[in-house]
Amino acid sequence: MLHRLFLLLSLIAAVGVGACAPEGEIADDADDPVIVADEQDVVGAGRRVCTWNVRRLGNNFNNEPKNIDATAKVIRENCDLVALTEVMVTIAAAGSDHRGFDELLAKLGSRYWAGSISAHPVPNPPTSSSEFYAFIWRKSAVSECEGWTGVQTLSDPEDVFIREPAWGCFKLRAHAHELVLGAYHALFGSLPERKREVGFLDDDLDRDGTADELFEAMKASRPGDPDVLLLGDFNLKPNELAEVLPRYVDLTTNTGSTINQSNEITNNQYDHALVPPGARLLAATKPAETLDVRGVVAGNKFYTSVSDHLPIRVILK
Repeated sequence: MLHRLFLLLSLIAAVGVGACAPEGEIADDADDPVIVADEQDVVGAGRRVCTWNVRRLGNNFNNEPKNIDATAKVIRENCDLVALTEVMVTIAAAGSDHRGFDELLAKLGSRYWAGSISAHPVPNPPTSSSEFYAFIWRKSAVSECEGWTGVQTLSDPEDVFIREPAWGCFKLRAHAHELVLGAYHALFGSLPERKREVGFLDDDLDRDGTADELFEAMKASRPGDPDVLLLGDFNLKPNELAEVLPRYVDLTTNTGSTINQSNEITNNQYDHALVPPGARLLAATKPAETLDVRGVVAGNKFYTSVSDHLPIRVILK
C-alpha cells in the first residue's frame, strides 16, 4: 500500500510541474532536441537551421517508395528551420505539382509546422528533373518575417545557373536579427562544370558593377540589417569550394555528407553553409555539422528509402 501511495504522489508531483511550465517554453542554452511534452516543446528550439538534399522528394527512386515518416522524423527531431533541395516536380507536365513536399508537410502536421515553396521549379519550363526550393519551420520557434510571404528567386538573365538560388526571410525566436536564408543546388556535371557554376555566385551577373550578386540580392530583399546565410548542395568538397569562392566563409566542418549504395558515409562533403566575409553570423553561430541520422530507418535502408545526403545543421548562438 505504501509503495502504491508513493507512486501516486510522484505522478501527481510530475503533473504539477508540467502544468506550471509555460506552454512551448524552450531552453536557449541547449543544442540537441529533447521532446518535452509535445512537438512544440523542444529544448534548444529557435536556433537550429538545417539544409537537406532530400533526394527526389515526390518521385520514387531505386524502385522503393520514399519513407516520408522517417524524413519527417529527421526534421522534427533536429531542425527548427530547414532549407530543402531536390524537391521534385511530381509530374513534369504539371509544373506546380509538388505533392512530395505537400505530403511531407502534412506528415509533420500543420498544428506545429509551416512551409513555403518556390512558385516555379527550375529549370523552367519543367522537366522530370526540375526542382523546387522549399523551407519548412517549427511554428513555435520560427516565423516568416513580418510582411514577407513566399520564396524569392535570383534573377538569372544570362542563364548561368541550372537551378537559380532562392531564399526566404525568417524571424527565429532565439536569434536577435532577421535571417534571410538562401537555398542552392548546384549542377552535377563534370568537376570543371560544377566549379564554373558555383563560381558565378559572387560574380556581377547583371553587369551593374556590383559583385556578390546573390548575397546583395538577398540582403536588399529585406529592409533593415538582416543576417544572410546560404545553405545547400554545392556538389563541391570544401577545398574545391574555397578555390572558386575564396572570400566566402564556409561554416561546415565535417568531411562527408553523402551516402553511397552501401549506406556508408563518403568523403564527399558536398553540403555547405556559406556567409560573406566579415558577416555578423561568424560570431553568432557554432560550426555547421553533418548529422548522421541513418539510424532513423532500420536495415541500412537510409540510402534507398530516405536520401543519399545527410542534413547539415547550423546552431545560432
